[in-house]
Amino acid sequence: MTLSVLVLAAGQGRRFGAEPKQLAQYQGAPLLAHSLTLAETLAPGRVLLLLGAHAETIVSRMPQLQRVNYRVHPHWAKGIGASIAFAVQHLPTDAEAVLILLADQIAVSDADLEHLWLRYTKQRETSGAIAGSGQEKIVCAHYAGQLGVPAIFPRRYFPRLAALQGDKGAKKILLTEPVVSVSLPNAAIDIDTPEDLHHVTERKEPSCLN
Repeated sequence: MTLSVLVLAAGQGRRFGAEPKQLAQYQGAPLLAHSLTLAETLAPGRVLLLLGAHAETIVSRMPQLQRVNYRVHPHWAKGIGASIAFAVQHLPTDAEAVLILLADQIAVSDADLEHLWLRYTKQRETSGAIAGSGQEKIVCAHYAGQLGVPAIFPRRYFPRLAALQGDKGAKKILLTEPVVSVSLPNAAIDIDTPEDLHHVTERKEPSCLN
């Protein structure tokens, strides 16, 4: 079973201020570095990073990206749906599933992603599904009373992902298709403002939960 991970980091992050949110320091490293480490731990050598706003600044200030497979979405301003659609078209041709991860979900751990992956493989084995057979279900996070990413999409959903537009992300697929949900409270914590980062750093509840 071949899994790829898509790390979404194309947004402008207007609420964070002038400094690119992706470069904000957390535990001695940029936020983006933490997400990439998680992704590489789960799927070594099979990570696709999507950049957009601030791409030139991010690449110039993170020399480690020279070793990362990344793409820059020229139309990132069209929204997260358009960014996902662009990125899916650049996944490896042998990818049988993709895990979508937001770069600012800083509390998500490697154990969380491993739990998602184990649930995905288990439900696939239980149903007797063969990759590409049309039987595999999406496995996604459940937090704050809603479904969301991180989420693992079987290859049969790649055309749906590639057809997303504007600000409507993958959630519209999660709400209309059969899914296996995994309780992942850490996914509720994302970073939109400097205050959010401060609260997470101080191990307090963030002021903004999406």
